[in-house]
Parts: sequence; C-alpha cells; structure tokens
Amino acid sequence: IEGVGHVIEGVGHVIEGVGHVIEGVGHVTLITGNRYRALDSVYEKEFQEHVTKERLNTWHRAFSRDEDSQWRYVQDVVRDKGEELVNGIVDKGAAVYVCGDAKGLRAGVWEAFVEMVGKWTGRSREESEVFMKEMRTSKRYCEDIWS
Repeated sequence: IEGVGHVIEGVGHVIEGVGHVIEGVGHVTLITGNRYRALDSVYEKEFQEHVTKERLNTWHRAFSRDEDSQWRYVQDVVRDKGEELVNGIVDKGAAVYVCGDAKGLRAGVWEAFVEMVGKWTGRSREESEVFMKEMRTSKRYCEDIWS
C-alpha cells in the first residue's frame, strides 16, 4: 500500500487497520506533504508510533515552505522513490491512495506516477497513462480530493 498526500486523521485510521493484517498486506509506504515541519507535524508522534510498531514501513515527508527540506512536494518524493513505488504497483500489486487538494497535488502526483511507470517499465507515455487509468478503474489508485 502506498499512501500519498496531505495527512489527515483518516489516514492514521487506515494504517492502524492495516496494522492488524500487515502480514497479508506487505510493505506500507506513506508520503506526506505539508508546508512547514515546525508547524505542520500534528500527527508526527502517531505516525512514528506506526513505524515503530511496523504498521508503517516507510514514511517520507515533503515540506513545501522549508528551504532545507529534502523534498518540497509529494510528487518530488514520487519521482525520487519512483523505482521502489513502481516496483510495488507493477510487480507486487500495490494500491495507491492519494489525499489532498485538487489544484496541485492531484495533477502533480498523477503526472509523477505516469512518468515513473514509463521510466521504470519502459512503457511509452501513452502506455503509462493507460496503465494508471486501469489502476484507477480497478480501485488500485484511489483519490480523496478537495478544492
């Protein structure tokens, strides 16, 4: 399972539920995007606990307004971790859950996944878009988007 986007309470509940069946799920990756590390780390303690309890295997964090952030946006993490993420969705049947705003995040994350599927599988742009649309149709790419 790969979760990307804005951290909300619901994501924590999904991870907690997954934690009870983690053996059957496999690797759980969460990518969160916020503006400032110092101000927007409301769920840091809870997510660190999920990592400690191995309900969450990997947690990448992007901060768009912090100059020293390794990644500025969620889509930057998707591109940087593209091989790992594409391996999960192509070879292991992972699902992707995107939660965030309709303006930047939705299009940016979608585009990053299309690019990474092409880069790491050798598919053309058109083939990558078809693959991602099939993921969406089969409910393996789900979006919780607001404006």
